[in-house]
Amino acid sequence: SISIMHAGHADYTSMPILVTVNDNNIDLIPGDSNLDGSTDVLDVVYTIGYILGIEVDFSENSYLNADLNNDNSIDILDVVLMVEMILDGRSIDNATSVNVILDNGYAFVESNGFVGAIQMTLTHSDDFNLELTNKAMVSDYHTIDNITTIMVVAPESEELFLAKGDYTIVDVIAATSDGYINTSWEMPHSISLGLAYPNPFNPSTSFDVNMISTDYVSISIYNLTGQLIDVIYEGTMYQGLHKMSWNGHNASTGTYILRAKTNNKVLSQKLMLIK
Repeated sequence: SISIMHAGHADYTSMPILVTVNDNNIDLIPGDSNLDGSTDVLDVVYTIGYILGIEVDFSENSYLNADLNNDNSIDILDVVLMVEMILDGRSIDNATSVNVILDNGYAFVESNGFVGAIQMTLTHSDDFNLELTNKAMVSDYHTIDNITTIMVVAPESEELFLAKGDYTIVDVIAATSDGYINTSWEMPHSISLGLAYPNPFNPSTSFDVNMISTDYVSISIYNLTGQLIDVIYEGTMYQGLHKMSWNGHNASTGTYILRAKTNNKVLSQKLMLIK
């Protein structure tokens, strides 16, 4: 039989508690998941390894020490309580919500207070590459096939990671010592359209199309009545910067609309052809 008593996370910095395992008395230290006799950042690393599936050598005593909220599971809530122990009661205003923003490969976090830990699950392409922030107590990830799970503990800056390749956020979990907090995330639009130059022009003008991720794209020219004049490009366009142009030698002097459309975004700008 196994029995354990926790008096609440505010008391976790006290002396070791007594746990009975199979009727043998063993002194265990709350938070000491690596069983080295103290609770510190190494225990956070060790516990995250277990959660992410990297660390498989997690003994029964490690499990008992790491289950700080006594819910019979090891997860992000135990990690943030471990962080609170390490910070030793430092005065902290815990966040109640976080928002993850993706911009040009970077992932940033906005919050209204201290975030104990963030866990994210991503699906991605085979050429996906990830560089985690080093401005955190601990940051680590584990990839199986095309699914990567990330955990960043006590981030010290807004930046979480830089990623290369196509990916999608499947889930975001965040917590403080108060428990789970509200999360949201914003995927970037897959395309941006640079200003055409020259404009006015005769007979051709050039512009950049920046693909944040690989997507279907239709790039066309319309007149002011909405009539399709020309199709510059239609099909799959890969991630990266693409230089494009339109030659209006067959068109009359006037104002035209350059329109770039993906599955979830439409961008447009006015072009003036003067002959």
